[in-house]
Amino acid sequence: MGAQTHWLMWGYLLEFKGKNVFLELWIASLLFLAANTFVLIKIIQYHTCSPLFKRIEFTSSNHDPTEGKKSH
Repeated sequence: MGAQTHWLMWGYLLEFKGKNVFLELWIASLLFLAANTFVLIKIIQYHTCSPLFKRIEFTSSNHDPTEGKKSH
């Protein structure tokens, strides 16, 4: 949150106040990129994968292709 606020401050000074802060804004952009990369890495590290769908296992007792047919 601090990196975003830092970047927004320099952006405000450039856009609304007309100050020459291109170098400061560029450095703030690098800090903002580093902070977001750090957050993304932490999210990926602590993420646990879970299956979206469960596989249904059929055994011969559960799924008999001849079941339901009447013998004559």
